[in-house]
Amino acid sequence: MGTGIDRAALILVAVVASAGCDTREDEGEAPPTFRDVQQLVFTPKCSQASCHSVQFHAGDLILEEGMAYEQLLGAVSNQAAADEGLVQIAVGEPEDSFLWIKLDRELEARHGAVMPLGSNDGLPDADLDLIRRWIAAGAIND
Repeated sequence: MGTGIDRAALILVAVVASAGCDTREDEGEAPPTFRDVQQLVFTPKCSQASCHSVQFHAGDLILEEGMAYEQLLGAVSNQAAADEGLVQIAVGEPEDSFLWIKLDRELEARHGAVMPLGSNDGLPDADLDLIRRWIAAGAIND
């Protein structure tokens, strides 16, 4: 039978060990894939004819399937963000990615309008979480 100190030490070890285990990836869920982002967000919500399509390419960005990944990775925005040295996707760093900044509901005026354009509230939380987790996990093209 352990002492009170032993029990306290075990509780402390358990708390410290679990501190970094609050993400879905740590719970066994695979990180989102680019295919998820494309199919669930870009195709239905961003690449319509009047937005980020081959025909219109708003902001010089095409988010159609087969083109979106190369348009995003390492690409520099043509907007004020370029002056700040921001790229569309900063791998592993959602908050430093211009794509994420454009989706942020608290977008600063110098970065233009919140995407998707014309939406009062931006993308749903689930879509935002998917994109944030994909970027944070390395923005891998699958």
